[in-house]
Amino acid sequence: MSGTSSRPPSIAQGSKRVSYDLVSLTVSIIISHYNSARTIHQCLTAISHQDYPQSCFEIIVVDAGSTDGSIDVVRDLKIPNLKLLVVKDCTESEGQNIGIKESKGEVLMFTNSDIYVKSDWIQRHIVWLDSGYDLVRGRVFWGGDKFTFSWNMPKPNRPLHVQQQEWDWDFLIVR
Repeated sequence: MSGTSSRPPSIAQGSKRVSYDLVSLTVSIIISHYNSARTIHQCLTAISHQDYPQSCFEIIVVDAGSTDGSIDVVRDLKIPNLKLLVVKDCTESEGQNIGIKESKGEVLMFTNSDIYVKSDWIQRHIVWLDSGYDLVRGRVFWGGDKFTFSWNMPKPNRPLHVQQQEWDWDFLIVR
């Protein structure tokens, strides 16, 4: 993934929305976790098998100093664009912030270590963002038997202050 982009910003400019280039929009997937040896392998394997170009997404795993073998599980995976950061005793939100700082993508996607996503996960979120939404979340398979949510947003180049919620059956949409 390139650190710079010649594409226009991926957020609204005034009243005109810039359309995303769906083929090459870069994505950073951030997972902050602790002691997830039981689930992290399947989570990362599912993410790595996306119907989205491997060269257009990175996976950043921030581990809070796991003691159950999670660090070795992640290190042993042969996944392109996977980065492991071990930050002892960081909270989930601190890990997410560290992941944001280390990210190179134009879109940030967040999920947890016990989430198993479908192969069109990135692509579906990008399509929603291209439709004009600034924040999208959707259903994913969680822990083998339940559903939960993951979310993403364009990486902001400035603080965003006003958000209005609109609920949809499968997605939380914030405009």
